[in-house]
Amino acid sequence: MERRSFVTALGFAALTAPASAASEKPAKPAQQEVRPKQSYVALARSSSICLAAGQNCLRRALAALATKDVALADCANSAADVVAACGALAALAGLGSPYAPAFARTVADLCLACEKDCDKLPSVAECAALGAACASCAAECAKAAG
Repeated sequence: MERRSFVTALGFAALTAPASAASEKPAKPAQQEVRPKQSYVALARSSSICLAAGQNCLRRALAALATKDVALADCANSAADVVAACGALAALAGLGSPYAPAFARTVADLCLACEKDCDKLPSVAECAALGAACASCAAECAKAAG
């Protein structure tokens, strides 16, 4: 019987401990240093534009691949990389994350590689638009990365 009482008491203590801890006010630090977040508005904007252009290009490339036209295969791979990277960079830059400049270096490399693939297909409107967006995004990334 003692064992059962102990387990019951232990369970009751576990259930009530969070409630009593929540009612106590945490100690306020004497002085808290507040670091302002840097604004990366231009970086967020250019990466968002590149993201949208990448999605359009990827949609076009996948449609071509569905018809067994492999001319846009390299473009599809580059666009997929850019979509993933620019989406993440847009989120980091929009939040003013201190990791945005370091990540922008990687995105700049991806955008420059994608721009080279897009330059191979100037007759495809989506590829041309993505190439221009990648060039702009790479330039903005270079500025942010320092």
